[in-house]
Amino acid sequence: MKKTDFENLVIWKEKLRKYPIILKDLEKELYVLEPKSKKYKEIETKIKEHKQTFIVIEKKILKYEAKFFDIERGLYKGVAIDVQDKKKKKIPLYLKLSNLSNHVGYTGTTRVGKTKNMINDARQLAKAGWDVIIVDPKGGEDQEILNETVEASFQANRAEDFRYISPAFSDESEQMNLLFGMGDEEIASLIKNFAESVSGDGFFSEVVFQNTQAAVKGLSFVELATDPFGEYTQYLEEQELKRYLNLKMTKGLLHDVEINRWNKTKTPDDLFLLMQDENKNYKFLDSDIEIEFYQNRSMVTLKTLSKFVSFESLDNLRTLIKDSIPVPSIEIVGERKYNDIIRLKNEALLSLDLVLSEDNSILMKEEDRQKTKERLKENFVKISKSHSVLLSQLTFGDIGKVFSNVGINPLANRLLSEENGLIAVMQPFPMKYKTISNMSVMAILKSIESMMGLVGSSGRANKRRLAIMIDEAGSIMYNQIEDLFNKAGGLGVSMFVYTQSYEDYALKLGETCANVIRDNINTPIVMRMNHSKSAKEAAESVGTTLIYKNKFMAGSDTNVISSADRYSIDSVREAIATFEEINSLPIGMGFIRHDMKTYLVDFTYVPSLKNYPIEMPVLDTEKKVRHIAKYEDEILKSIAEVQNISLGVKVA
Repeated sequence: MKKTDFENLVIWKEKLRKYPIILKDLEKELYVLEPKSKKYKEIETKIKEHKQTFIVIEKKILKYEAKFFDIERGLYKGVAIDVQDKKKKKIPLYLKLSNLSNHVGYTGTTRVGKTKNMINDARQLAKAGWDVIIVDPKGGEDQEILNETVEASFQANRAEDFRYISPAFSDESEQMNLLFGMGDEEIASLIKNFAESVSGDGFFSEVVFQNTQAAVKGLSFVELATDPFGEYTQYLEEQELKRYLNLKMTKGLLHDVEINRWNKTKTPDDLFLLMQDENKNYKFLDSDIEIEFYQNRSMVTLKTLSKFVSFESLDNLRTLIKDSIPVPSIEIVGERKYNDIIRLKNEALLSLDLVLSEDNSILMKEEDRQKTKERLKENFVKISKSHSVLLSQLTFGDIGKVFSNVGINPLANRLLSEENGLIAVMQPFPMKYKTISNMSVMAILKSIESMMGLVGSSGRANKRRLAIMIDEAGSIMYNQIEDLFNKAGGLGVSMFVYTQSYEDYALKLGETCANVIRDNINTPIVMRMNHSKSAKEAAESVGTTLIYKNKFMAGSDTNVISSADRYSIDSVREAIATFEEINSLPIGMGFIRHDMKTYLVDFTYVPSLKNYPIEMPVLDTEKKVRHIAKYEDEILKSIAEVQNISLGVKVA
């Protein structure tokens, strides 16, 4: 009887399971033999034949498994058994996309297949039309995740949607202003979070919040008062978009297909001309005041905010608002707009007075303010230096190129676009950029939160759902990331997190926040874990079952059965998967809890790429280290040659 495609897939996957065991045994046998012996050559031949057999097995698996990728049915995860099915029937397992809105969490020790699962998930969701952002903290040999994601974008016919984000390779990285589109309170909260993550000082972070809020509220008033209808602001934003695209074209980072899509009637030369500043002469309210530096709140960057950390800068802003910026008349802007401008002016002055006044009172007389100004400046110095250092970490050098070089947020453009999508890899490299790695991830995720807030307030969903996949998630968690897990699912974002154990979250965030994340993961996936406590916790996450046990209570002290004896049935909940089962899981297998069922899964086979097309540029630091290492090799080789000659040893 002819076997089905699924039966064939099961057969070949079982053969693949045996392959590493056989190969390992042969290599052990080879290790103890003399290289010139007959037995050694026989084993060596067997190993070569075995490797050829592996190529055949791999091709067969890929052939049959390809037939089961069907995004209409869901995210295909591999060959599975419902662990509570008495027949133990093997089935192709699909995770319903509608259920993934409540997030997916992988746990498992290192090198058991979490990254392969992430690659498989990203490939399928990209083909399904989802936007995908992968946070890959560590990179790795051959840049596997980066190369696989680029390959996935080509397989999905979405190569023009791919973007790369990394401070280490700032010239190749996407550039963005993550504050673009954020409200005043959102920006102040983000900077406060930066301060908390670096210093852990609650007082300092609260002062940073107040100072930042005062600055952005002041800038918001200046922008609204000088451009009440937003025409000039919109013009500046359009010019900034052209400058950004021009920058990308100059660097060769803008795909030809993207240029054609943007303006099919223009040649590249025409586009360069089109993206030059049109020098429109905008003038509002007949004001001769020099306010260009203060005017554009909508494109405020971290670098701009770094100029508003001193007493003098905030005091100058306050004076500008109070004495120099006129409020347009009600006849020009209308009653509603006029009231908005007056309200914003009062809020801005209140915020500035709160940070510039010794007694936090807006009733302080001007002459009293002048008397205390010098003392206030001295008190400000300590905070402003720390505040300045905090922001400078994200505004200068390679980091500054990525996060402070443009005024708009191209990632937001992609996520909100009707036509263009986003498939991105972010590599913050915490081992290289220890302090700012977390801040970089935090800033990007907070900007996404802000965009999702637009969805919540407007009720207008984005065209595509977004999957945020975080590898080694425990290493780059930050306080308040639990908000994403709490709220983002209903606003078009699905979180996929990959870590060694839930202990990683608790270590970074504390038990309370870690539990919030855990409670919001409705599809837990557990792979092999070695630590008993972690494995037991993981076992509970993939489901429990109700066990009924008979309980006998003797009615007397004698061994004779009497009418006083009682029997009862007690029920207890036990984990479906035991520690021993989780501890002994082979590589590439795990338990999945999905849609109220628990499955044991032999995950989708993900082969390594035969060629890795992307080779990262050589950094200056790497160049120096490698040069000096090579130079040492040359010196030691020369010394060895001299020593050999002196000993009469012939040098080849």
